[in-house]
Order: sequence, then C-alpha cells, then structure tokens
Amino acid sequence: MSFSKLGIDGKLLKGLNELGFKEPTSIQKSTIPEILKGHDVVGQALTGSGKTAAFGIPILEKVVPGEGIQALILTPTRELCVQVRDSLEIMGKYVPLNIISIFGGVGYSQQKEGIAIAEIIVATPGRLLDHLSQRTINLSKVKYVILDEADIMIDMGFIRDVEKILDATAKKKQTTMFSATMPTAAKRIVERYLINPKFIVEELHVHKSLLKQKVYYVKRDNKFSLLIHLLKKAKGTAIVFCRTKRSVDSIANNIKRHGFAAMPVHGDIVQSKRQLAVKLFKEKQIDILVATDVAARGIDIPNVSHIYNYDLPKTPEEYTHRIGRTARAGKAGEAVNLLSERDYYDFDAIKRSGKEIIREETPDFDNVAFKASHRKDRFSHDDRGRGRRGPSSGRSRGPRGPRGSGPSRGRSESSGPSRRRDSDSSRGPRSGGKYGGSRRSNDSGNFGDSEGRKSRRGEGSSQGRRRGDPGQSFDRNSNDAPRGSSPKGRFGGSRSRDDSDSNKSYGKSKGGPRSRGDSKPKGNYSKSKSSSKTNKPFKKSKAKLSKHKKVKKKY
Repeated sequence: MSFSKLGIDGKLLKGLNELGFKEPTSIQKSTIPEILKGHDVVGQALTGSGKTAAFGIPILEKVVPGEGIQALILTPTRELCVQVRDSLEIMGKYVPLNIISIFGGVGYSQQKEGIAIAEIIVATPGRLLDHLSQRTINLSKVKYVILDEADIMIDMGFIRDVEKILDATAKKKQTTMFSATMPTAAKRIVERYLINPKFIVEELHVHKSLLKQKVYYVKRDNKFSLLIHLLKKAKGTAIVFCRTKRSVDSIANNIKRHGFAAMPVHGDIVQSKRQLAVKLFKEKQIDILVATDVAARGIDIPNVSHIYNYDLPKTPEEYTHRIGRTARAGKAGEAVNLLSERDYYDFDAIKRSGKEIIREETPDFDNVAFKASHRKDRFSHDDRGRGRRGPSSGRSRGPRGPRGSGPSRGRSESSGPSRRRDSDSSRGPRSGGKYGGSRRSNDSGNFGDSEGRKSRRGEGSSQGRRRGDPGQSFDRNSNDAPRGSSPKGRFGGSRSRDDSDSNKSYGKSKGGPRSRGDSKPKGNYSKSKSSSKTNKPFKKSKAKLSKHKKVKKKY
C-alpha cells in the first residue's frame, strides 16, 4: 500500500516523495485512516516506528490555513518538541501552514509573535501553561490534540498540567494519544477525554541476527573501567544510558578525559547545549552521547551501533525503548549491559519479560582513573541515587564513615560530630535508656549498658561513648571530664560551670539521667549520701510546699 491510497492530498504527497517515503509503516497504515475518519486513537508504539508521521500526516491534511490555532501537539521534552516541529515542516513543505514550537529556555516575546500567526503548535506542558496563565494564547478553537509520549509526561509529573491544557481546548475535539506503556494516569486521561477510541498496538520487531544483547558481570567500582575498555574495542556511535543526571555528567566528563568525543544530555542542561549535542551526534562529529531515559525518549537518531546500559533501567519497558535505538533499517547493532551486584533484581525482571540476553565472559581490562566532582564524592561510579553503602534511609548527617554493606540506618562509628549542635563534641554520653544508659546498641548488639545501671545505683561513675567519637570514655566526676558532661540540672538543662566548679558533687535523680527530649523532670529528686549542701535546691522546702497547699485551698 502506498500513501496515495490513504487519501492524502497531492501537495502533501509531493513532500513525502521528496523525503523518500514510499510505503507507510505498520503503525502508519493503522493510524492514518482512523485519524482521517475523525476517530479518537490510542496508539502504543516505540521510537523509530514512524509514529510522528502517523499523527503528523493527517494533521497536516485536516488543518485549514488562516483560521488560527487548530492543532496542538504536546511532548514531554524540548528535544522531542523541536524534532516533531522539524518533521512536520519537512513533510508539509508544500502545505501553507505555520508550525511553531513552544518550550522553556526561550524568550516569551519571540514565542508570542509566533502564536499570533500559528495554525499548529508543538509544545511542552510547562511553558504552554505559562502562556495560558498570562493569557498570551487562546486554545478555545483547537480541534485536534495529540499527546506524544504520554507515559513520559506522566512520569515527569505533567499530568495536572496536561489536564488543565485539555480543559482549555474546545469541548468537541479529536484526541490522539501515543504511549509506550499504559499507566493508571494514562487510562484516566483516556476515560475522561477520549470518546470511543480506537486502540492500535505496535510491537517492536527486531531480527535476532541484527540485534545482539550482551551482559557483563563486573564489580561496581570497576564498571567505568570496563566501559572504557569496551568503547576502545568497538567502532561506530554509541549511547550510554544512566539513571540520574549526576551520573550522566560524571560519566560524560570522565569519558572525555580518556580521549573520546562525548556530550551529556539531561533535563538540567541548557536547551541550546542539548540541541547542539544531538545535532553533533547525528552529524557524527561526536561518537558518544551520555543520556537519561527521559532526555533521550523520542529522539530519533539513526545509525546508532551500540547501546550501553551503564545503569539498568527500572522497568522492562524502558529497557525495550533503549535497545530499540539500534539495529534499525536493516543494520546490525549491540545492546551491552554492565551488571553489578545492585542490578541483579532489575535484571531478573528484564529476563522474565522474554529478552534473550547472552552472558559474555568479562575480559581483562586495565583500571582507569575516575574523577568524581565534589558533589558526587560520596557516590559510587554506578551512581543510581544511592550512597556507597546502599540506599540511604534518611538525611545525611555529616561525613560518612568507611564503606560497608547494606542500608545506612544511622551514623557510623567513625563519622564526625553531629551537625545539630556545635557543642555536641563536648557532651557526655546520650542518656534516656531504661536504666539510665544509652539506648544505642553497643558492640555486642545489646541495648543499654552496665555502666548506666551503676550510675543509677550510685555504684560507680557513668562511662560511655560520645557520638562520633567511638571508644572514648570518661568519668563524669573526674576533673578531666569534658565540659557539659556533668549530670543534668534541676529541670534537665546542662549546668554551666567554670573551672573552679569542677570538684563539686551534684545530686542524681532516682530515675537516672534524663533523656534530652523530656520537658519536665522525672522521678523524685533527693540528695545523695555523698552530696554537700549545694544539693539543697533539688529538694523543695516544707515552707514552700505549705504555701502552695494554702493557695490551692484558697481557690
């Protein structure tokens, strides 16, 4: 079947012929007739399947020149926004329509000028919503809406923005949605805004002889060295995928230090630099592109020979999107997975989805230098948002200790002083346990300590460890005790003393030293046998007590 049999206008066919579009792809054969008939469509297709032309051709066919903004195409990223606009302009070369793009990082004044004359708008949700709030754009006459890569827009948190934009368009409109996956939020959009949609699913078909999927098992600290070794052996262009923006920056910078032409692509990079990176990669002026899934989604880059999964994706669907960028147009390609111990769970999920991945023997390679920036010095080379000792369970509280295994559930014994108070380095052991001792686990794994019990019974001095200073003990009653290590004051506050006060003995509560969080004293305060007259403030006089009783009777 040719495009002419799909009922496309002659001017549009002329532009398609110049581009070399002779026969429509599978997704185009299924989608174009349905959109031309006026049906709402939900399509599931991958990057490179020709879905841009699948919704672009019927939009170029149906929009009427000179009647204002009639079609709106929403994309999750700036790169995809620019790519869709360029594709529509090339396909509609002989169609007199004004197509503009609206995305962040560009001045508002230039976009306002384009809005005034546009018939088709390609936009990202955030910047378009800004124009709506400033009333610089009117979408009330928009009759055709296309949501491209809807699942990515949902993952990026644009679901509310998308709904507000759809509410601003005409009530009677034709809506087309393309999404690689169908999360709950996407189903909600379908139920709310689409009327009796036609569902079209296009599977990824890659010949096994063209795409080779490999996996190398390697320790996480050696992952970057293995990547450099493989890049030196391979020929052609490559995309290295990482999970986080920090990893993208770090890996790209270190790859360049080893003599490769590489550039990073992620959401925090200035728009002009992101466009330049994609352009140079397409023109083969750089060999390697280091990117996140979101930044690379939808970017159609031909002739990619290798895909390197430095960090495994979170889902099998994302893995399919990554490997689908190579082995196109009858050309061979490789998808290489670098697997460390932290990737086993994600890799099992990918294997269960039916992917045929061959385990390769890890070659001998030289360890190379990896320079981490000051923001990433506490992360390993395969940074996936987790520290060197596993996923952090809370906020970082100072310099980390030596590398360990498993999740971090508190401060390591070699860590520095707490950030909470500057005077923590001079404090005594933290109290508040059942027997007056620290509630923190000791070396044997038991909570509480025997010294705390001695302190309660008055049988010895309380000894313990200070936070961030393991192994150091001291006698509270000795002259060498650090400032602030004395028992609490009358109402739990630390009694300030000068040097001449160091030999005084202070009374202890019957219930042991109080915890830091208590706001009122607990237990009955009484003078210990060895205490001097200075301890009298701990016990109220009978005169004061009787006075209080009289006041109560009076009222």
